[in-house]
Amino acid sequence: MFLETTDTGALLGAMVERYGDMRLRAATPDAPLRIESRQAGLVSLERLRIGGRLDVSCGPSKVFAFARVRSGSADYGVRPRGVHAGRGDLVLTARPGETFESDTRGMDFDGISIAPGVFDELAEAESGGRVRILGPRAVSAAATRDWVRAFSFVRDSLGPPGAVSGGLAQGGSGPAAELVAGPLGRYLAAVTLTAFPNDAVIEPTHVDRHDGHPATLQRAVAFIEANPDLDLAPADVARAARVSPRAVQLAFRRHLGTTPMAYLRRVRLDRARAELQASVPGDGLTVTQVAARWGFPRPSRFAALYREAYGQSPGRVLQARRGGSDHEG
Repeated sequence: MFLETTDTGALLGAMVERYGDMRLRAATPDAPLRIESRQAGLVSLERLRIGGRLDVSCGPSKVFAFARVRSGSADYGVRPRGVHAGRGDLVLTARPGETFESDTRGMDFDGISIAPGVFDELAEAESGGRVRILGPRAVSAAATRDWVRAFSFVRDSLGPPGAVSGGLAQGGSGPAAELVAGPLGRYLAAVTLTAFPNDAVIEPTHVDRHDGHPATLQRAVAFIEANPDLDLAPADVARAARVSPRAVQLAFRRHLGTTPMAYLRRVRLDRARAELQASVPGDGLTVTQVAARWGFPRPSRFAALYREAYGQSPGRVLQARRGGSDHEG
């Protein structure tokens, strides 16, 4: 989505669906407003530029929202807390179910909104099954820099505003797009979670250690190999294996020396290799298309992983199949 306007009503319409009931009041009439938005599964990335002064009140929020200020400043009243954000700051601006207010002044910022439950699938809270963000500011300057790098990587991988997924020509859609966008969104959510103080449990519990046995691994592997064309998260694999995500991670580390997502990546590489090897002259197949179809948003990264796994480039596979000079990848 892309919108540039001086009409706060138009901006309001673009924001209500994402954040919930919202009211905007422009203290600077006819100030320019600009929003660019990209979607990565259950995570939305935005670039907002707000000319002049704009007062915002929203409640209750539908999502977790975070902002990293490029220029200008804002005061966020996340009840009962409040935080001032200036240039370079990375802050939590909203929590699901809470009302919030903000007073922005000539602000240009990168923001993300994360649907409830995404953090819970990334890590399990100590109680109640919900991960809580315990503070409104990033834990360190290094954490902020890591977040900025992750945001830039995901934004660039997704392509221009309105594109469903990066790596797909002209912003393609459908299952292949979800295969790229979903993991990108979870990656950015994971970096965000580690950037802020939280109550997520990282270490396996006694039950997790007990459940990390070969039978768990067998169920998880069978599920992954049957569904590599779906946007699978660690929580999906854990549900199929009937254990916790930490138990699945432990089973893969113990018995295969890898992780569930690394195993899924190798399965997808194998499927991509089979597709390349089945190519015939005139079918128009490209390495970029195959990479995107199997969840690799950057062809260069796909080619590097392919060479590491099989000892040759994917472009050379196509060249050999066609007897031509296709040097892509």
